[in-house]
Amino acid sequence: MRPRFFLPLLLVPLTVVLLLLGYQELQSQAGQRLYANFGAPATRLAYALNAPAFLAKWWLSELLHKVHPFHGPAENIRNNAVFLIAASILWYSVGLDIERRRRDHINAVLSRLRIGLCVALVLIGIFLVLMAIGSWNATSWRYVPLWQALPEAMLYMLWGLVLVGVFGRDLVRYLAHRATASRAIL
Repeated sequence: MRPRFFLPLLLVPLTVVLLLLGYQELQSQAGQRLYANFGAPATRLAYALNAPAFLAKWWLSELLHKVHPFHGPAENIRNNAVFLIAASILWYSVGLDIERRRRDHINAVLSRLRIGLCVALVLIGIFLVLMAIGSWNATSWRYVPLWQALPEAMLYMLWGLVLVGVFGRDLVRYLAHRATASRAIL
């Protein structure tokens, strides 16, 4: 099965299950007391598993809230729907990129749009590394226990390093190709 279909079919249902578990954790009084400020552990794990989609959800939810504000359960439903759509697009894109790289279809001559996308993804990767550090530091601030912070920090760090490594390499290849091409013209 192709990764662009397999990854969303595997990871989006897992994300739904984690969101439902997080919702269930918040239904008890103890859950509301423990997780009201920083979210239920299962929800936080779903966000870390789909870290770029989480950033997209956060940004789009803020934008949608300014355009048409919702409050209460309707806002949560809208935010979760935005997150699930973003997670679906994320995993489809990851699968598509895996297929493209398997075919060795990486072109040394990148379009300006692709260069901009690479720069943006490297910056998002750096931000996710910072989020990983923040998730890990939450244990020392006593916001979350170690068992929750460790996988969350590892997932954010993994996403950040992959984005910086993969798309940073594409930028280096482009710059090397451009430097070689400019020397050939001289």
